[in-house]
Amino acid sequence: MIQRFVAMLCAVGVVLAAACIDMSAPKGVASISVLQLPSLSVVLGDSMRDSNGVVVPLTVLAFDGAGNPIGDAPAQFFFTDTTTAARLTAQNLLVGDKIGTVHIVGQVGNLQTPAVDVPVTFAPVSIVRTATKTDTALFTFPADSLASLGVSPVATRVLAANDSGSNKIIVRYKIVYAPATRTGAPLPAVFLTDDNGRPASTDTTDATGAVSRKLVVLPTSLADPSLINGSRIDSAIVELSASYKGKLLQNAPLRVIVRIVAK
Repeated sequence: MIQRFVAMLCAVGVVLAAACIDMSAPKGVASISVLQLPSLSVVLGDSMRDSNGVVVPLTVLAFDGAGNPIGDAPAQFFFTDTTTAARLTAQNLLVGDKIGTVHIVGQVGNLQTPAVDVPVTFAPVSIVRTATKTDTALFTFPADSLASLGVSPVATRVLAANDSGSNKIIVRYKIVYAPATRTGAPLPAVFLTDDNGRPASTDTTDATGAVSRKLVVLPTSLADPSLINGSRIDSAIVELSASYKGKLLQNAPLRVIVRIVAK
């Protein structure tokens, strides 16, 4: 099991794939990227912004036959449906007009990207705890089964001023304190993963504004014998942050304390 999680931690890579390739174009634009969005959603009454809160237009990257980028290739953008939830300005800025979803494609020459669904959502105002009114959750693992993994969800919601969820908002997770890892351990004693067990430090809200990452405790990596045998209780502290227009939301960074105890 440990070796499997080591592999998961190591198998992290980023690949930029071409969305469309024109094999008949030896000169000029031969391929293009997928649609480049500054964000996964656009806020009602606002233009789409990047993670720093800066208004950024939609773009498509173009490449020649040798795979070199072409900086001046003009791109066009289209809605594939008749929705009026959002509109495009002459500068290729996406503006949210009403709650809903738009479907957008980008095009350079005769090459077109796959369609991307972009929701128009309420402006995020705060990040709040879910399931409990306190900042503490209890996580236990069996002291007689130290090779096992333990998982505790760390869940929150991002809400608008009307208490509706804000959709497709990035939430960042950070472990600010955790029990020490023993020297030579192949994995940290405490780390965060997504639902598939892959290491993850961010999540994106769903339509209800909810996010959840899993706090994993690996007992075999713990350095403190008294924590392993259950004679002492420790904690992991996770901070969650989200922002809009470059400013942290209310309650951010939100601190969640997870008690760790062997039973």
